[in-house]
Amino acid sequence: MLSYKDVLVRAWPFASVPQSIRVQLLLTVNMLLSILLSGLLVWQYNRKWSKRFVINVLT
Repeated sequence: MLSYKDVLVRAWPFASVPQSIRVQLLLTVNMLLSILLSGLLVWQYNRKWSKRFVINVLT
């Protein structure tokens, strides 16, 4: 019986890529996603301040 991890690894598009590079890619994607999510949460939370902040940064 194959475990679901084996299936995932075989179905993974980077299956031919070495393990270390694959882990690096996953970590990078996770980091980018978490940064995006936290940015979205902060922006939702501070929506009325975000416009002033952007204007202050751009000018």
